[in-house]
Amino acid sequence: MMTKIHKLWLTERIGKIKPNNFITFKPRKDHLIVQPRLEKNDETDKLLEELGLDVLEYDQRGKCYRIRLKKEDVKEHKEEITKLFIKAETNFNK
Repeated sequence: MMTKIHKLWLTERIGKIKPNNFITFKPRKDHLIVQPRLEKNDETDKLLEELGLDVLEYDQRGKCYRIRLKKEDVKEHKEEITKLFIKAETNFNK
């Protein structure tokens, strides 16, 4: 397994199989749009609401949440964001 970090997305490849883009990053001047590929559900909605993150509209086509993160958000919620990324990777590889 090999992980590549591109400018806009994190790709995980297993051998020569197609890339596994379970999360995308869209850098902006003062924040970062993070798009973990997760099915929309009440559990994830509640978690994001409790964390107080700036959640944008859910992308139905790409089946991913859109979250606007600032530096302060990452510092304050590092563990929860990491768990969300792991969940996205796990669910995407089902």
